[in-house]
Order: sequence, then C-alpha cells, then structure tokens
Amino acid sequence: MLGKLVMLLSDQLERIKRYPSSREARISKPQGVVKLWLLISRQGELIDLGLAQSSGSNLLDGEALRTVRTSRFPPFPEDAFEGAAQHRFTVSLKYEIEG
Repeated sequence: MLGKLVMLLSDQLERIKRYPSSREARISKPQGVVKLWLLISRQGELIDLGLAQSSGSNLLDGEALRTVRTSRFPPFPEDAFEGAAQHRFTVSLKYEIEG
C-alpha cells in the first residue's frame, strides 16, 4: 500500500513540476534530483515539507518545494495507515534538460 501511494504522489508531482524559468536557470541550465519529505494529513492537506536531499542547485530545490506547496493531494484510502492522522512520505523529483 505504501509503495503504491508513494508512486501515485511521485507521478502526480512529476506531471505538474516545471523547470525553473528564470534568466539564471536559462543560463546555468542546472540538472539534478531533489529529494523531499512531505507530511500529509489523512484528508490530503500538506502539513509540512522539507528537503531530504538537495539537488545542489537552489533553483531546482526551490522549484521542487514550490511544486509541492501548490499541489493538491487526495485523502488517504480508508485502509491506509489505520489510526494515523497523518503520514510522512519521501519523494524525488528529477530535473533534466531535454535536448
């Protein structure tokens, strides 16, 4: 169950993430993986969020955090994390330049 929920979260975030559009990003073209932790309530509310591992680029890290903050999450299925009001997930977002 946990693996499936993490996969659904990761897929959702991958679909809505955007590569940074700043002038600095267009010049430096950073690439990397941002690993984030998310604390989500049973109702699907984002309670807290942080970097588990930086990509090495403040531009990418900031964009990944923005992506999660602006996302909506579904409530947990009834049988997931019985008795828990919230759960902490870890997801990775990969930023690369398609060429």
